[in-house]
Amino acid sequence: MGWRESWGKKKLTLGIYGAGMQGHMQTLAISKIFDIEKVYIYDILESAMIKYQTDRQKTVQGDIIFCSDPREVALGAAGEVIISVTQSNEQFLKEQWVANKKSSPDLFQKKTICIPIGTGAMDIAIASVVLKKAQEAKMGEKFDFV
Repeated sequence: MGWRESWGKKKLTLGIYGAGMQGHMQTLAISKIFDIEKVYIYDILESAMIKYQTDRQKTVQGDIIFCSDPREVALGAAGEVIISVTQSNEQFLKEQWVANKKSSPDLFQKKTICIPIGTGAMDIAIASVVLKKAQEAKMGEKFDFV
């Protein structure tokens, strides 16, 4: 018996930058392991946050709080779990926001989740090149995946 069966799900607060499909799916995945008590969400499009709230209200046990500024996400989530699934080219998460909240100067080294969004697109691009070369060399065979 694992810890989830014997102790139940751990409760946590989630902060998310990006209310698009990746934000939806990350929330859903985390909810399979944790009870999400509260979500602080930031997106430049309010309509994306509204859709997120509508779609994820059954996944999140507590409130889904719209943030108008990136700092609100970091301070609200209190450094428990912060996820960034945006296309932003600028740094918007500041270490001091989270470190000051938890009084830990090395918080970024203690809790790290890496979700390499975008590598699937690279895989598809490379696969098309490999397929073309295989076809030119008359290599491989066709089969059904299902």
